[in-house]
Amino acid sequence: MMEMQLLLAELVRQFGLELVTSHAVEAQPLITLKPKHGIKLRAKCW
Repeated sequence: MMEMQLLLAELVRQFGLELVTSHAVEAQPLITLKPKHGIKLRAKCW
């Protein structure tokens, strides 16, 4: 699990992430809020 967190941190550091504007984000009301259909991101290389 720790390796995945380190890998994700390195990817976020090396790439710029932006939301895909054509994808609407809806909240799914559970005990904690989470996106109903996920969040689509576009990665850009710096």
